[in-house]
Amino acid sequence: MQRALGGSLVALGLFFFLLSQAQANLNWQLVVLAAVSLSLELLAVPQKRFGLFSAAFSCNLAAALSPSVGPGVAALMLVAAITMRTLIKGAQRRGRPDWPARWREALSDLLAQLAPLAFLHFYRSSDAGACLGALALYLPLTLLLPAWLAEELPDFAVDEWREVRWLTGFLYFSLGFLGIGLALALAHGKSEGVWLVPVLFILQRSARTEALRLQVMDNERLLAAEEKTRLELALASASLQRAQGDLMCKVEELAFLEECARHLARSPGLEGTVDAVLTELLRLTRCPTAALWICHGETFFPAQWDPKLGIHVT
Repeated sequence: MQRALGGSLVALGLFFFLLSQAQANLNWQLVVLAAVSLSLELLAVPQKRFGLFSAAFSCNLAAALSPSVGPGVAALMLVAAITMRTLIKGAQRRGRPDWPARWREALSDLLAQLAPLAFLHFYRSSDAGACLGALALYLPLTLLLPAWLAEELPDFAVDEWREVRWLTGFLYFSLGFLGIGLALALAHGKSEGVWLVPVLFILQRSARTEALRLQVMDNERLLAAEEKTRLELALASASLQRAQGDLMCKVEELAFLEECARHLARSPGLEGTVDAVLTELLRLTRCPTAALWICHGETFFPAQWDPKLGIHVT
């Protein structure tokens, strides 16, 4: 909570400072950039675990670099679009809006973009140095700041989120250069820069495709893990069945030995002992007939067959 509160105070300070310096007249560039920025934010692509991807930074950067708009109005465009996006879409928990997570999602995007806009205001130029400085602020903030804020949320897997963020990092890298190209095209009042607008929507579509690809990879990993677990469970079940079978054999063996010992104690004679042993063997093996052989010297001879056959001790 402390990180989110501190970030909110910084974002509010930057926003009101830039807003106090805003000086712009309503013109077609402002209308186009504001409309595209809002559309891109409302179509932002949810990212795995936390955050949304939007190509609106290119429009905000182009507006800040444009002499007819400036950083102050660009900050107003940014805050208005992200506020509307936060109310409509974002993180959810159990089918309902997760407002603490949405607050941090909006805050991470605001801070990552307000800082470059403030830099452009103080730099007071739109040359290559201003563009590179704005990108040098935006890229680290947009790649690292969300995790720093989201660590306050429960069940946030920061390592997994960072892995996904770095995989999609090239998309954020492209936004800055598209914004610079759009600003250069609009700087002299030329309308050719409008042709770059579809590229922003294509880039956002690429982010959606990348998110689906990562989801498919996760599903494949889950299926592989499920198959591995199923195989391990089958092996464990087979091992348990073998152990149960061995245990039953041991129990029957002990019961047989105990019964033989009792018969030996009651019937010390050979005939009674052999008869008791044969009776237990028939009970345990459930065979229709059986015979007991006795070793005498180097040969074996039948001591007794199944009593039902009428053959007695040899």
